[in-house]
Amino acid sequence: MTPRRDLDPYLALIPAVVLCAVAVVHLWRWHHEPVSSWRGGGFGMYADINDEAGRYLRVYVLRDDWQPAELNDRLTTRVTNVRLNPTRFNVTAFADYLACSDLFLSQNIGAKRIRLEYWEQKFEANTSTVRMEKRLEVSREPCRVG
Repeated sequence: MTPRRDLDPYLALIPAVVLCAVAVVHLWRWHHEPVSSWRGGGFGMYADINDEAGRYLRVYVLRDDWQPAELNDRLTTRVTNVRLNPTRFNVTAFADYLACSDLFLSQNIGAKRIRLEYWEQKFEANTSTVRMEKRLEVSREPCRVG
């Protein structure tokens, strides 16, 4: 029988071999299967840029032409909620709210239409660049003419 001291160097290699095997499997899957950092791509989800800081709402009002509109600081909570959970429903609901909001319309007198755009930062792996991508756009007529 082999003394335990003779096996110790080989036992120390087991964790390294297992980690290398996991890395090889992840590399193979990344190149041969439709995975993303969130769908089977390993620990990349923790390095993803898709979070609240990379999500933007842009608001425009139509008078004679489309012009950027500022959102009042009192709308910060609503804006944050949409940025945290930017579903079509939430973006549309916020556009509906703005279209009927006395607070927003009083700052944008004469607006014929309101357009809310939701943008996200996207990382392009093939070019190693970050770009902005418009994900949703909702346009509404104001509930009242200001």
